[in-house]
Amino acid sequence: DEASDRADALLDPLEKNTEELGGKTEEQVRGVMTALERVTARRRQDISKFEAELFGIDNDRKERSVLLLRGLAEALTAAAHKVPGEIERLVEKKTLDLDAVLLENQKAVKVLTSKLLVQTLEASKANKHRWHEGLVLWKQKRHRHTVELCMQRICSPEFEQPPGMVDLLGTVKDQQCKVFDGRMELVTAFFAAPLQGLTTGNTRAWEEQNTMLNDKAGDAFDRLFADLKSFVDDLDASGESMLKTLVEELKVHDARAEWGEHESVDSLIDADIRPPLKEHLESLRKLLISVTGNVSRQEEAQHTVMTQLLAYFMGVAKKGENLRKRMDEFDMNYKGEEDDCIHDFKEELAKNEGQMNKFKEMIDDAAHHEDLDGLKQKAFDFLNSMEQHYRDHAAQLLEIHNRYPGNVVTFLRDQTAGFCQELGLVLEPLPHEPNADADPQAAAEAAKAAETMAAELEGLAEWTEGSREGCKVLEKMFPADVRDKVLAVSSAKVSEAVAAAEAPPAEGDGEAVELEESTSQEVPTLHDGSTVLAMLDFDLQWLEGNFGTLRTTVFIQLNTDRERLGRIDTTAVTEEVRRQLDQRLRRHTNRKGEVQVDWYVPRYSTVAKHKDKFERHLVEVVKKSQGHDETVQELCAQMEKEENRYKEQLERLRGRLAE
Repeated sequence: DEASDRADALLDPLEKNTEELGGKTEEQVRGVMTALERVTARRRQDISKFEAELFGIDNDRKERSVLLLRGLAEALTAAAHKVPGEIERLVEKKTLDLDAVLLENQKAVKVLTSKLLVQTLEASKANKHRWHEGLVLWKQKRHRHTVELCMQRICSPEFEQPPGMVDLLGTVKDQQCKVFDGRMELVTAFFAAPLQGLTTGNTRAWEEQNTMLNDKAGDAFDRLFADLKSFVDDLDASGESMLKTLVEELKVHDARAEWGEHESVDSLIDADIRPPLKEHLESLRKLLISVTGNVSRQEEAQHTVMTQLLAYFMGVAKKGENLRKRMDEFDMNYKGEEDDCIHDFKEELAKNEGQMNKFKEMIDDAAHHEDLDGLKQKAFDFLNSMEQHYRDHAAQLLEIHNRYPGNVVTFLRDQTAGFCQELGLVLEPLPHEPNADADPQAAAEAAKAAETMAAELEGLAEWTEGSREGCKVLEKMFPADVRDKVLAVSSAKVSEAVAAAEAPPAEGDGEAVELEESTSQEVPTLHDGSTVLAMLDFDLQWLEGNFGTLRTTVFIQLNTDRERLGRIDTTAVTEEVRRQLDQRLRRHTNRKGEVQVDWYVPRYSTVAKHKDKFERHLVEVVKKSQGHDETVQELCAQMEKEENRYKEQLERLRGRLAE
């Protein structure tokens, strides 16, 4: 019937279509029992309803029979003219058969209802039994399904290749690229800077930038590694929570038939489920350790390269600053020597002119011809010394200017030699010229050293880009050798790095080649084989080309400095010195005539006039003196006469006193 079909349909997933039985939840399985109970309750309701319908039919028949019998009684009463009681007894007698039939029907309904209820009860028991068998099967299936789901989850990307960890590793890779790009910008700035702009200040600024970049990179990587470790720890905790939930669920299912040789769910989990989970988690931890180690080694390798490059460029910057300082000193020394010579000449010239002015004053003050002749001769001698001073000054200036080109060559050779040490170049030594005044033993040692140097440089090719007059540059080391020396890279590592650079990169690999031991380290990969890190380092061939370019840059600046120092036309300057000397000597030659005519002759005439006037003055003085002497003699005689007269008067008075 419909109830049985419905029950079969409900029990079908537990009995026949059991492939997906394990995927059903306990609520769904118990929902089947609830549905079966509803089917049973509905069947009982249908039986009760059927019983009520049968009773309703009999009641309806009974009610209609009563109505018919009542109508019959009324009709018989009206027709037979009998009393109602007699008619009723007659009708009741006739209805006995009908009542017996109704009674039998009721009994049959009760029996049928009882049989249906019993049948329903038996069907309910059978359904419950079938459901219990399905429940046991479901527990087994559910046990397998739960274990399978757990294993699928363990073998899923959640534990094999967690998306969150992939994102964090992608962030690590992006951070690698960001830091490497920052370092590449700095290295590019190193090599792109002209020698004029390559200063120790700039280099220290680059060092500070590199230090800041390293600090930021270290902090960023530390945070990322901490996040990765925290993620793995959380994943471990998630796995343990999953196993704990699995244990609880399997204990609830209690499918002991599925436990096999294990005595408990815990031992089953420890034996069959935990090992693959632990293996995956251990694989992730090893990946984290590998990533941390590779990043640390790569950072250390890049930091080492940056440190070595900064140290190298600091040396080049110091030599560049020394070049600029020496250039300024050389220029200042040349100009200062010239200016000092001119200044000393002007001071001496002013002093000489002052002396000539003194001679003029002395000539103007001379009172005797003999003194005047002596002063004139002294002035002539002094003019001769001034002429010699003019010649000495011109000779000194000519020596300064004539020495300048040779000094420029020597200066630039010395400066070039300093840069050659950094650039892997060497200057061809100048021919050894023995010094006759030198000690024989020292001369022999110098000659031997020159021969040794020549033997060492024998076979070296000339680097034509740097050679110039008086300075032949030989290529002692190729740019690749300079790179290896600066970065302290062995030839074997260089060969491996170059071979790796020329090989086609695998998908996900970095663009550059590592210089350090990280090249031999295994690249960490995810479960799907994709690399998690960008294996980045500076391209050796790119560095080699830049070291070659640096040579050219340095020698371009040296040639510019040579042109700057050579801008002075010493030929024109020496000609100007000679022209000025000729002009001075021509003007100076006329000064003796000036002394003779303008100074000596007028003073000589003046002295002669003064001499005549003085002689006349002496005659007048003699005359006046003689007149004074005569007057004095007269006065003395007169005074003597008066004195005698006074004495005579005194005698007369003395004689009169006696009277």
